[in-house]
Amino acid sequence: MSPDGQSAAVTRPKPSFTITRKLPGPPEHCFRAWTDPQALRRWFGPGANEVVLAETDPRVGGRYRLVMRSPDGEEHDVSGEFREVIANRKLVFTWAWRSTPERQSLVTIKFVPVGFETALTLTHEQFAEETARDRHHHGWTVSLDKLATFVYESFNRREINMPDHQVVSRDEWLAARIKLLAEEKEFTRRRDELTQHCRELPWVRIEDYAFDGPSGKVRLSDLFGGKSQLIVYHFMFHPDWNAGCKSCSYWADNYERAVVHLRARDTNLVAVSRAPLAKIEAFRNRMGWTFEWVSCGADGVFNRDFGAYLTKDDLVKEGNNTNYGTRRFTIEDVPAISVFFKDRDGGLYHTYSTYSRGLDMFNGAYHYLDIVPKGRDEEKLKYHMDWVRLRDEYA
Repeated sequence: MSPDGQSAAVTRPKPSFTITRKLPGPPEHCFRAWTDPQALRRWFGPGANEVVLAETDPRVGGRYRLVMRSPDGEEHDVSGEFREVIANRKLVFTWAWRSTPERQSLVTIKFVPVGFETALTLTHEQFAEETARDRHHHGWTVSLDKLATFVYESFNRREINMPDHQVVSRDEWLAARIKLLAEEKEFTRRRDELTQHCRELPWVRIEDYAFDGPSGKVRLSDLFGGKSQLIVYHFMFHPDWNAGCKSCSYWADNYERAVVHLRARDTNLVAVSRAPLAKIEAFRNRMGWTFEWVSCGADGVFNRDFGAYLTKDDLVKEGNNTNYGTRRFTIEDVPAISVFFKDRDGGLYHTYSTYSRGLDMFNGAYHYLDIVPKGRDEEKLKYHMDWVRLRDEYA
């Protein structure tokens, strides 16, 4: 009751709803899908509605307009003003149909990164009545289904910002391809020369290091597995980690099935890490790998001797500390590949090691990406392998 004894009017909140979705792409792609007119025409609107006009000015005070045409030819015209625009994070805009401009409502969209995906929250509020709310809830639900498909396709094909590229006749393409072939042949000849120089490097006689293996203590000489040549992948796996490095795992997926072929050419391949064997075995089983993987212990003497482990003293020294003094690394474990030879008398020799971009040629997946139009497409990432995930963690 009010002080004068009269019943006070009850103000009911206006109808609203919230929809959450996880979209298969990063926030920048999802945000652009809402602000790029070309993108909006691809996905916006429920059902078979076609967007025949899309205009956007995504800034505070800027306006947008969308005209959708249903299969029966009827047009639906909606427009509004942007109230808040935070790139890749948030959009707030008014919403009003041309037929009922007095019934203005408000839409808020939030974009939150979740791994390689985006958690989208859409809130539509300030409806005049519940029937309009329910109609819009259905429309948005169907539209967001179309948005999820569009984001997935645009993210995988980069259709939103695919660069223009020269398009020519088949004969012109063939002429350009033949010209490139000459460059490829020269590169191949030079590659053959470089690998020959790798094999001609002088050797260093080394000791027989000890490791922890699945069957107990093993020596470096045992890791040859009856072969005279041994390739060691120095796999980044810090003793405190519960999983191996995702980038080293990317390489491991490439050499996992190659070991049987290497063994047919008098060569074995094993991985070596500083993590304890129990963690290595658990992670190897999780990834489904079959190659041999041993631990050199937390002190990492083996890895340190071959440039794959930097002590705390190494890390605080000024200047470059890895790849033969050409690069600075800021974490303890360093990815590397080393090659060893065992002679008939059991003598062990270090013949070759490589780091950094020297590892590239051992990753076949990267070389496949090198020949597709977008290449590795890593230039705008935080760092060049930011996109890589463990094989069971991709969306």
